[in-house]
Amino acid sequence: MPQRRLAHILLREQPENRIFTSTQSGGERHIPARARGPHSKLLKNRLAQAWQESESEQVVAHVERHGVYLEFKSDPGVDLVTKSLEDMRSKKVRLLNIRTEEETISRGKQGQLEDVGTTYATVFLAHDKKDHFLKKIEDYAQKDTPKGRPKHADLINSIAISPRVGWWRERAHLNRWGRRTRYTLVASITTPEESVDVYTPVANQVGIAVPIGIAT
Repeated sequence: MPQRRLAHILLREQPENRIFTSTQSGGERHIPARARGPHSKLLKNRLAQAWQESESEQVVAHVERHGVYLEFKSDPGVDLVTKSLEDMRSKKVRLLNIRTEEETISRGKQGQLEDVGTTYATVFLAHDKKDHFLKKIEDYAQKDTPKGRPKHADLINSIAISPRVGWWRERAHLNRWGRRTRYTLVASITTPEESVDVYTPVANQVGIAVPIGIAT
């Protein structure tokens, strides 16, 4: 089919210069306070786990890539500092996608329901930039700015760490997963009638005193 040549579109009026205006709303960012030590440790562990899982998926799928894709998220109702997730100088740490998902959470002692957004950001990280975010986390844990704040505090504090399973995953905003607590583990062992002693080896492993029966 022959192609038609279309006439050029000519703008007859003089162009108008305008100053760029950001579409993002101003105001103070909402970034949660974090316990510096526990948060940096949790982030390092989760980042190493995510990297390993991504590389394993490439091996299983027989896919050759020059890096991995990581997803960062905020806590519900707070900001994620997405601008600091990208390294434009090297172009090997690229912010590919940002999305917000609405969810309903309860706030306060009264448990009032509120609709808030959680921000997710997908980042491509080249193989030779594997330590890019690890270095930022280590700086956050060990170094201070001239004003006395942890280095990269806004970025690192804006990144949420939440478990993948359990009731606390659905209530991530309570920040319960990073706290230490005392607990009691109750275990029951039930087997068919068996002449082999399965209780004593387990009791020895967990430090339970095994009662010794004395025939009289």
